[in-house]
Amino acid sequence: MATKGNYSLGNIDGLLLVVLVAAGFAVSDSLFQMVWLWVSTDTYMHGMFVLPLVAMMAVQMDKPNFSRNPLPLLPASLISVMWSGALLVASQSMINVLEQLVFIALIPMLVLFKAGWRYLWFYRVPLTLCFLCIPFGDFLVPYLQSITADMSVWMLRLVGVPVLHNGWYISISAADFRVAEACSGINFLISTFVVSVFYAFTYMQKSYKRVVFMGLGVLVPLIANGIRVFLIIMVAHWGNVEAATGFDHLVYGWIFFVVILAILFAVGHFWSDPVPAHENKMQYIDLIKGRPSKGVAALLLLLVPTVIASGYLDGKAEQLQQNYDSKVRVKTLEFINDPLGAKFPYADDVEKTYKDGMFRVVATYITEASGKKLISYENQLFNKEVWSIQSQSRVSDKDGMWDKFVLVDLKGRKSVLYRRYVVDGSFIVGGINVKLSQTISRLLGRDFGGQVELRLTPSHTDSGEVRVND
Repeated sequence: MATKGNYSLGNIDGLLLVVLVAAGFAVSDSLFQMVWLWVSTDTYMHGMFVLPLVAMMAVQMDKPNFSRNPLPLLPASLISVMWSGALLVASQSMINVLEQLVFIALIPMLVLFKAGWRYLWFYRVPLTLCFLCIPFGDFLVPYLQSITADMSVWMLRLVGVPVLHNGWYISISAADFRVAEACSGINFLISTFVVSVFYAFTYMQKSYKRVVFMGLGVLVPLIANGIRVFLIIMVAHWGNVEAATGFDHLVYGWIFFVVILAILFAVGHFWSDPVPAHENKMQYIDLIKGRPSKGVAALLLLLVPTVIASGYLDGKAEQLQQNYDSKVRVKTLEFINDPLGAKFPYADDVEKTYKDGMFRVVATYITEASGKKLISYENQLFNKEVWSIQSQSRVSDKDGMWDKFVLVDLKGRKSVLYRRYVVDGSFIVGGINVKLSQTISRLLGRDFGGQVELRLTPSHTDSGEVRVND
């Protein structure tokens, strides 16, 4: 039987807590953004429950029947060097998800340092599930919009409803619909998947059951959302356009999703395995108690210069921004005839011009900061109330590659949009390539921002090559 002294606060590893605080300080902006998304959005609200559920899962397990074996200093130091480097790269990449990923990776790493490989493997499930708290998945929205639109149109044609389909626009004789971001089903998809993962690892012991149930956690909300949009359009087809597009649109959606979720977990209950009894459970204080290990000390020593280097580069970027703001009057050139509707709300300069039938937008970022980024979900390539993406590809000209988007409006009119980025004087396409170039440039202290250039032409005048009107 454990004595009271074994669970006193005096046994807490203070060095471990110092490491967590120092690492959190290095990526404080992204951690604040993560918590803010937990409390302010339906999509990522589940995040605030992940870590408590992980802790509950860990303490419900039987204690390992083997002793702790802290990682030796040399391998711990090598891992610390790699992690500290990853933290510096993440902090300069200005990618919130990457910063959050590196920070959460600190949790299993500290378990490894203090208790060894066998402990890490023993608690592999709860330690892996920690990463589900990271807000991740916004990039799926346009793909989910397309899947939902295609699925609902297929079902409409299956029941014989005449329908016109242009990108995310769906037209029937009674009304016109657009599969908006809110109709993509991203909220339900992410939440259902996370819940299905915890349910599978809590109530299912067989691997094939877990895999199938987690697969259902993805497949069911995708199909359910397509059916939901189909039913909303059918309500309009049956003569009640107001109910389909008004308040009842949301009511029907939530009621439908609750029913689908209930069915999913009824299946999960049917598949559940008997939960084994656990008598020798871990105590919460066991997770952080114990004497400081040499590996944690080495990590802290490496973490200090990493935080200093990150702060130095951030200060250099801030000084560059201040110099720009003091010498240059930021201006935005707007023209009444803006067929695209692109928005870069936090850019230092946005120039829009129209010449020889081509509309051109150039947005410049001298530096980046939290909420002010060259690649951001808040930036808008086009007016989403007017345009939707029909297809996407890449083309090249004498300067390099461009992203090419074929846009279509509700009336079926098409235009071609070209996009490329400029970082440290180089033309780049692809979000990952852009962020990689930005990170390298920031680490070298050369370029702390970038540019994005857009060119829009009507499809009937597009030759398949990027026109230059500079």
